[in-house]
Amino acid sequence: MPQKPNIAVLIDAENINHIESIQSLIDDLQEFGQIVVKRAIGDWDRTIGVVRDPFVDLGFELVHQPNLAPGSNLADVRLVIEAIELLHNRNFDVETYAVVSSDQDFLPLYDRLRELGKTVIVAGDAHSNFTRLDEHADVFIPIDNAVHKDIRHKFNQLTPRRTKRGGVKVARRRMDKNVRGEIRKLLIRSMSASIDEHGVVPADKLYQTMRKLEPGFSVKRLGYAKFDRLLGSYRDVVRVRGRRRAAKTIKLLLPTAGA
Repeated sequence: MPQKPNIAVLIDAENINHIESIQSLIDDLQEFGQIVVKRAIGDWDRTIGVVRDPFVDLGFELVHQPNLAPGSNLADVRLVIEAIELLHNRNFDVETYAVVSSDQDFLPLYDRLRELGKTVIVAGDAHSNFTRLDEHADVFIPIDNAVHKDIRHKFNQLTPRRTKRGGVKVARRRMDKNVRGEIRKLLIRSMSASIDEHGVVPADKLYQTMRKLEPGFSVKRLGYAKFDRLLGSYRDVVRVRGRRRAAKTIKLLLPTAGA
């Protein structure tokens, strides 16, 4: 039988949070070839420390890339560097690159790898709007996880009584305990990923980060008219500063190591 190609699995751990489905993904990838590299890239001190152990248990090498500049995400750059280094590393002789991320910033990398004769497998959020991912990969694997599905199911099952307030439909019902706990985790991860050296982040940027990490996130589905009102319900985690929308900033009250 012909030898199966060597596969390198590179996970953008700053972008993906489907931990529960990574094992099944690995099982799927083994049908394509032999996995010789498993690396998860991110700021393991701040942003995603809560998912360190699951990756270690699955045999991943944790590549630590600190976010040295405020608000930056250098994990993307580091993932590209890891891919290019493997391209020239004869010890591994990687023929297939499997990248786990829903980020379109990697499209040029996928195109270049394919131009060089490599096979590109992309595993991304099954519910994201990034439909172009499958156009730039040889194989696209939609992934999800039980927690992700559970949150989205509860979002969709919210059938709150609605009323008009300033021309906007507002849900009066608040989150149940389980959803509230998951949103709290999402808020801490998003703050840790985007705060500056003073522990603050513009409100708009925090909202965008939460949407990136959880595409199903919706303030109104959670029963709040405005984002800062949702934040106000997590006063043990964050504090809203400023009154004008464009000038509002959010301060993280918890130590970043606890995120």
